[in-house]
Amino acid sequence: MRIAVICIAGVFFGSASASDLPRIFMTSVIGNGNLSTWPDAHGLSGLAAADEICRSRAAAASIAESEDYVAYLSDGSDDAYCRLHDAHGHRSEQCGQGALPTGAGPWYRIDDLAAMDVAENSLIPATSGVGGYVPRANVSDEFGNLFATSESQGAEDFAFTGSSLDGSLADAASTCSDWTSSDAGDGNTVSLATSYRGYGGLASAAWTCDQSLRLVCLEKGAHGPPLSKRRPSSARMAFVTSSTGAGDFSTWPDGGGATSVDAADKVCRAHAARASLPQPETYKAWLSTSMQGAIDRFVFDGPWYRVDGVRVAQSLVDLADGVIEAPMQLDENAEPLAAGQGAWSGTFSDGSATSFTCADWTASNNSNFGFLGSSFASDTNWSYISSLPFAFSCEQAFHVYCFSDSDSIFEEGFDP
Repeated sequence: MRIAVICIAGVFFGSASASDLPRIFMTSVIGNGNLSTWPDAHGLSGLAAADEICRSRAAAASIAESEDYVAYLSDGSDDAYCRLHDAHGHRSEQCGQGALPTGAGPWYRIDDLAAMDVAENSLIPATSGVGGYVPRANVSDEFGNLFATSESQGAEDFAFTGSSLDGSLADAASTCSDWTSSDAGDGNTVSLATSYRGYGGLASAAWTCDQSLRLVCLEKGAHGPPLSKRRPSSARMAFVTSSTGAGDFSTWPDGGGATSVDAADKVCRAHAARASLPQPETYKAWLSTSMQGAIDRFVFDGPWYRVDGVRVAQSLVDLADGVIEAPMQLDENAEPLAAGQGAWSGTFSDGSATSFTCADWTASNNSNFGFLGSSFASDTNWSYISSLPFAFSCEQAFHVYCFSDSDSIFEEGFDP
């Protein structure tokens, strides 16, 4: 197992290059709940088969330390949290040790971007819909191929886990008979491929064991200190407002007597100022009007970072290509929004205007409508929730996205 000396994202590792970072990935192969039937199981069953599949996939992709990879999977005897620490038993029983083991992780996607903090920070019980620190969506297979990240995936975009948000066994009926059954009548708990959405943790949904799903694979053991959450000293930053309001931004307390997008920009600037963000006067709202798409409101060409230092987009082109690097999900104070929180946008993912913009953001009644973005998505849904192809009444209260339109330059050389 590797020990440390390189620096990525402010986290130090040793005797390894970036290509040797501990990885997290979704398997490119799929199969049913009887894991012994998967080609990569090599005659094994249950959790042993799951780990063999992960190791085979890691080896096929030439991932370093492939023999140390395990599946993020629980059964009646062992919780996923314990397995990541190379231990056995249940988290509620300290994984069979004198104290709950900690330190496993952090983990990186195949593109070297941080995807999941150490287990004790990322696998925690959800409170009000907010889970642990998983800064980016884990949406690639072992070869780095990206999966879709919409909210309307089919079964092939999910992975078996049998686990709750804290890495413990969900319940005895959630493991396809300890991963030996492909019976349509057996229940199981699965993890959405895009559920690594910032602080959302591992979202769960129920599928039957005859479905063909994936596995989530991670390198077990401790690999370094927790991920840094540094706020860049000088950068174009982006956040979701902590407050919400109707589609008429002049009605927001921070609207400052302005109307339409001018009022929305004042809202963004007030939030940035209260949070002591750099150059608060440069912030603009990610909103389109009938006369101008949101992307055309910005002059400077990125990059943009969340308040925790995680990059959202490298450039305007990157911002409007349908996929952002991390969900917006943090407000100006680096506090996470609960999963499912929406933001007014009136904007397609390419930055152009939709047909519903709350009368160019001057209406707050139930006869005008506006489109939203999903703050915990990193695909096209971040700006326009295509899986909910209807607009929302402008009297409802939602957040708004804010981006700095500053000519400042990012001065720190690392991207968590």
